[in-house]
Amino acid sequence: MVLFFTFSCNSKYPNDEKTNFSIEILNLYFGRVESITLLTNDSIKSEIGKTKGKEKKIARKLEDREKEKIGIFVKNFPLKGLKNQYVNENIEDGIQMKFIIRIDD
Repeated sequence: MVLFFTFSCNSKYPNDEKTNFSIEILNLYFGRVESITLLTNDSIKSEIGKTKGKEKKIARKLEDREKEKIGIFVKNFPLKGLKNQYVNENIEDGIQMKFIIRIDD
């Protein structure tokens, strides 16, 4: 599975107001980690196929434009307004997504 993120931001912050962050996305399949994606201030990394024995790693630095847009999105993200977890009680097992979001941690 490949995850795509699209951010649309109009406001601008000066470059000296850098927000340190990491967003880790774990895709679990029946309790086992199938893939991990890590987005930070300056890079994105992904490991997929971990449970199938065909692991593939992808990593790259973010371009300046991407850093700016994602930085603005993260700076305005209402992290404190989120619950600790969201559970769909109708699902017994299968695919689960875990997000670990750290902003100025």
